[in-house]
Amino acid sequence: MTEITAPRSLPFERWPAHDRAAWERACAPGQRLRRGGLASHLKPVTRKDLAQRYGYFLDFLARNNRLDPDAMAGAHVIAAHVDGFVAELTARVSSVTVYGSVYKLRRITQLIAPENDLSWLREIENDLAFLMKMRPNSID
Repeated sequence: MTEITAPRSLPFERWPAHDRAAWERACAPGQRLRRGGLASHLKPVTRKDLAQRYGYFLDFLARNNRLDPDAMAGAHVIAAHVDGFVAELTARVSSVTVYGSVYKLRRITQLIAPENDLSWLREIENDLAFLMKMRPNSID
């Protein structure tokens, strides 16, 4: 019998080496006369949230035998992987959370692999934003 593993954020230590190194570079603080990494201006809570969401994506890949430990930073963010991730999310979380997860996946990918063209992912994100179902306001 195969054990079903619940989704969780893949711990940073288990991220592919290139993703880890790229995230550490992106978060490096600026020093005198030297610019910091691309994420250095973000608040720690924002960096933590982005890393956690990316970890959820990597965990999805690991559970589906799609995680390549030798892949370059951001290389896992391809349409086939994102489609599967979105399908899994859609089955278990709200449309608002699906949208937020894709937005944050795009955002962290821009920070760890700024050379990647993510226009296709922004289109998915825009489609999800259009489909979002906001909860009705409980205050009348």
